[in-house]
Amino acid sequence: MSIWSKVITALRGSANEAGEAFADAQALKILDQEVRDATEELKNSKDDLTEKMARQKVAEQKCAALASQITEFEDYAIQALEKKDETLALELAEKVAELEKQLNIEQNSCDDYTNSADSLRHAIALADQNIKHLKQQVETVKATESVQRAQAAVTEQHSDSASKLAKAMDSLERIKEKQ
Repeated sequence: MSIWSKVITALRGSANEAGEAFADAQALKILDQEVRDATEELKNSKDDLTEKMARQKVAEQKCAALASQITEFEDYAIQALEKKDETLALELAEKVAELEKQLNIEQNSCDDYTNSADSLRHAIALADQNIKHLKQQVETVKATESVQRAQAAVTEQHSDSASKLAKAMDSLERIKEKQ
């Protein structure tokens, strides 16, 4: 039983190493895709912000309309009281109370949209800044990798050249010895 668990553990370790090696070999491609995914999510967040701002605007317009209606019905109620029509004034007062309740609900909704939009704006600004920084870092990594590949090519070329020079020197020494 113990041997089988060690074999399984070894296989899992080998699979993990293979996965890490593959991920390391594809690191720049993976990083580029992750940046693209983050950029797409940022775009979606901006779309969500636009929608929240539109809903906020609609809620603000409803609040303004309700406030206007409240003022209008209050004026009618005052006029009814001035004419000693208490029944009409009471009906208008009830209508004002109902409109104030609706205004309170709409105002809460408007405040929620405002807070949500502000929070989303802040998150978008932070994400945008992070993506820009990440893109700069990716460009730096790509440039470094390019320089390292160029240096490796030069080093390989130099070692090939040194190897050929050493072979030529050996050949020259053999020729000199024969002479």
